[in-house]
Amino acid sequence: MKFFIQALLFSFLFNSTTHAQESIKMISAEYHGCKFSEGKDMSDLNEFVDRWNDWMDDGDRNSYTANILLPLYKSPSDEIDYLWVGNTNTVTELAVGQSEYRNSEIRESWPSDSCPYSMWARQMVVQDVNESEDWNWDEFVVAYHYCELKEGKTIDDAYKSQKEWIDYMNSNGDERGSRLVLPSHGSGPLMGDTDFVLLLAHGSLEKWGNNLDKSFMNRDERASLTRSDSYSCKNPVLYTGTRVRAGN
Repeated sequence: MKFFIQALLFSFLFNSTTHAQESIKMISAEYHGCKFSEGKDMSDLNEFVDRWNDWMDDGDRNSYTANILLPLYKSPSDEIDYLWVGNTNTVTELAVGQSEYRNSEIRESWPSDSCPYSMWARQMVVQDVNESEDWNWDEFVVAYHYCELKEGKTIDDAYKSQKEWIDYMNSNGDERGSRLVLPSHGSGPLMGDTDFVLLLAHGSLEKWGNNLDKSFMNRDERASLTRSDSYSCKNPVLYTGTRVRAGN
């Protein structure tokens, strides 16, 4: 199954006909799940962010968006202290930024000697977040669900099923963003047999609660059945997030 997903990812990168017709937005993403070095804590990470943002501004590095996620509901809860998630529109932008960062002095301020999880992935945008006035960039919520495709189903089927479901939920007042994360470099043991990770983003903890209540009350059988026919998910985890840099 993984070779199948990799083949699909290859087709995404080279503008497959299906995706060109549907104009599915693809984003490059990197994930670093880290532990604080001895004697370091969130204050040191915040100091790093301040220095890093100054360095990014000085170099006009404006294509990179960064969020810091803290585990809220995750077992075991102590594998990592935080998850750094960076996004760019293209892989080239991410690669150039990584090269410049790795050759800079700013990396010496990074407060973690150990980052057990480091992965590059592609994200298929199903529904962009509604960046309204009540979106709390200091405490939004991100849920990750680890999913496997059903026999004979493709990532296109999963995308269409999730799009149908998210559109229905949004029509009933639900407000959440959704992406399909396609694991690639570094995924290995972290992902196991996972074909993709379903990402759901909520504007705040209160929004997360409201959205889940609405999903239980306004459950659409047809959309839910379509999703269950295409893929199944397990082991969801929940993080609270802070936006530390907004790219273009």
